[in-house]
Amino acid sequence: MSRLTISIDWGGTELKGACFNESGLVRDFRFPSGNLRAVDAAGCNAICLKLRDMAAALPGRSHLWLIGAAGADDLQAATRLKETLGSCDDQSEGVEIFSDYACNHAACLAGGDGILSINGTGSVLYGVNGDKKARIGGWGYLLDETPSGSLFGKRAIEGVLRHLEGEPGYAAFAQAWERRFDKPDRRHIIDELYRSTGIQNRLGTFAPVLTDAFDAENKAASRMVIDSINLLARSLTHLMQQLAMNQAEASGSGGLWAGWAPFQEMVTGACRQHKLDIIWKKRACELFMGPLILHAKTDYASADLKKLLITGVKQ
Repeated sequence: MSRLTISIDWGGTELKGACFNESGLVRDFRFPSGNLRAVDAAGCNAICLKLRDMAAALPGRSHLWLIGAAGADDLQAATRLKETLGSCDDQSEGVEIFSDYACNHAACLAGGDGILSINGTGSVLYGVNGDKKARIGGWGYLLDETPSGSLFGKRAIEGVLRHLEGEPGYAAFAQAWERRFDKPDRRHIIDELYRSTGIQNRLGTFAPVLTDAFDAENKAASRMVIDSINLLARSLTHLMQQLAMNQAEASGSGGLWAGWAPFQEMVTGACRQHKLDIIWKKRACELFMGPLILHAKTDYASADLKKLLITGVKQ
């Protein structure tokens, strides 16, 4: 039997992955998960046992675990995951943990140079130019100001509350809130906001209120969205300067790119206004391919597998 390689995109709410042997895909899978920083020892152990049992049911003499995880920059949390999975799987030949943004970059740009803009529940920019690597943002929902579900959710709540307190120009927010949820009530909104666990993801559910108000041509919503996208363009300028790039290929990932039709056109328009020579491309590979693509830089067997999966040709 050949080695089973398991490559995983471990997100803040869900992990998605696939198992491969030397001939290609064996199976894909998804499980609930959480940001490594927020997953305690018991939760980490439970997820690792699920992964182990899934892999054990498949043919393979050994298991190579490659994981790109949200929160992997927390070295203590990443080490706990590596040790827990390695110890519970007696067929493991290794566990490699990478940051989620580096893996997503590898998947979206097929391991090449360029820039990735992640605008999902959170936001971060990450770029690679040869040996140079740089990241901007990724400060989390409390601080990020570039477009994300969390930021748009915060702005949506702000607009609704301003309307409820009698400030003119925010009626479209309250109308969108009532269509999507219920009649807005100040006390209910505040209570839910500060009592909710997993508030980052909860904020993301409010984001469509802002985009609905924007689509209704509300001036306040337009200002909120455009200001954030212009900040993204300025951050792209700064990132390209750090990477010594005059032009770049780029890709976008996350819910705003996939789920809100105007977003890509607005971002590309802002880049033109800021005179950025950026060519935006569609994602090259599934995100769970990212850890495998990174590992292929130092492992011949993974390099062969990567070539097979991307080109369909064996070495």
